[in-house]
Amino acid sequence: MPWAELSSRFTALFELRAIEWLKAASQKAVATLLKLSWNEIHGIMERAVKRGSERRQAELVSQIGVDEKAFRKGHSYLTLVNDLVRARVLCGRRPQAEQRPARKHFRWWHNWAVRSRLQPMIEVAQMLQRRFENIITYLRHRSRTRKANPSMPRSNG
Repeated sequence: MPWAELSSRFTALFELRAIEWLKAASQKAVATLLKLSWNEIHGIMERAVKRGSERRQAELVSQIGVDEKAFRKGHSYLTLVNDLVRARVLCGRRPQAEQRPARKHFRWWHNWAVRSRLQPMIEVAQMLQRRFENIITYLRHRSRTRKANPSMPRSNG
C-alpha cells in the first residue's frame, strides 16, 4: 500500500495522529483511546523515531544537555543527549555492558556492609550508595578520556 509502510498495518495518516497524541499522553493512554495494544502503539512510535532519524542531517548544535534517565524501576539507565535550543533529543544510548558488573558487585558489597552491624561500615555503605551514580559517571568518563588520549597519566587507584 503506498499510504503505509511495509512493516505497518496502519496508514501514514493514522500513525501521524497517534504520534501527535503521544506528544501529550502516555503510550498506555493513547493505546486505550485508539483501542490498540501497547505493542502496536510502541511500534508506531519506533517507526516514527526511525523515520525522523533517517531524515536528520548533520548540523551545528549551540547548546547540548547530557542526562542519564532511569527506567524499569531504576534498574536500567539511558544516557540522553539533547539540543537545548530546539528542545529535542539528539541521541540516546544505554550504558556500556562493563558497568553492569560494577553495579552487581556494589549491590553485593553494600548488602554485606549493612549486615555487618559495624556502624562505620554501615555509614560508608550508605554514603557510597547515595553517590553511586556519580561514581559510575566519573569512572566511565575517566576511562573514555584515557581511551581518547592514551598519553594521559594514570591516577593512583
